[in-house]
Amino acid sequence: MIRVGAGRFKGRRLALAGGVGTRPSSAKLKEAMFSALGPRLRGCSVADLFAGTGALGIEALSRGAASAVFVELDPRALRALRANLEGLELSAPEAVFHRGDAWRWLERYAQGQLLEAERAELLLMDPPYEEGVFGRLLPILIRLLHSGPVRVCALEHPAGAEIGWEIPPDLELRTRRHGRSAYSLLEKA
Repeated sequence: MIRVGAGRFKGRRLALAGGVGTRPSSAKLKEAMFSALGPRLRGCSVADLFAGTGALGIEALSRGAASAVFVELDPRALRALRANLEGLELSAPEAVFHRGDAWRWLERYAQGQLLEAERAELLLMDPPYEEGVFGRLLPILIRLLHSGPVRVCALEHPAGAEIGWEIPPDLELRTRRHGRSAYSLLEKA
C-alpha cells in the first residue's frame, strides 16, 4: 500500500499496479526527497517520468506543485495511474497523463518538440534499475538544465548504484541514501 505523505492529499491511499515490474518508492525515501525539494515545489510544473502509479507526481501536486505531466508506457501501470488520478479528482490541466515512452518524451523535450502544457520545471524520475540508465540520462538532463525551463531533476536509484556522472561546473549533484534506495538531485548551481 502506498500513501500520500504530506499536503492536501496526506494519508490518501494510492492504487498499486499489481504484477508489473514497478516498485513503489519507500515512504522514507519519498519524504526525504520531497523535503529536500522543499519550497521549489510550490507553484512549479512537474513531470513524473517512468511514472508507474504516479506516486511521485501526485506527492508533488499534494505539496503545492501547480501541474504534473505523468508519462508511463505499461498498460497495467496506466490503469493504476488513472485510478489514482480519478480517486483524487485530479484532471487536466492540473494533471495530464501520456501513454508513452519516457525516453522519447525526454528526447522530444531536449529537442524543443513538446507543447507548452507538457513542459516542466522539475523532473521526477524513477527509471528501471538497469545497466547503463545513468549514462543514457545524463546528456539529456544536462541539455534540459542548460537550455530549457528545467531547474531540478530528481532521480531515484539503488543505494549501491554508481552514477559516475561527470557534472559540468555550473550544475550541482547531491545524493542521499535511505536504506537500499537513494535519490539524487541534479540542478543549476
